[in-house]
Amino acid sequence: MEIDLRHAVRVENITVGTRVKVLRKEYSSYKVLHGIVVGFEPFKGLPTIIVAAANVTYNTATVEFIYYNAET
Repeated sequence: MEIDLRHAVRVENITVGTRVKVLRKEYSSYKVLHGIVVGFEPFKGLPTIIVAAANVTYNTATVEFIYYNAET
């Protein structure tokens, strides 16, 4: 099979429990957080994916909920 990469589209299925990486902007840099998709909010105007991400620093570890949609 031969595919023209100029017109190819990558399609991914995301379900609850899918492991993801989230790139979050901090003050002057970016940080990669590892997380799991925990839910979907099917709003008509702006569907949202809810991700529980682990924020691990030198002396603390917290779980943050990140709401990802077309505007974020």
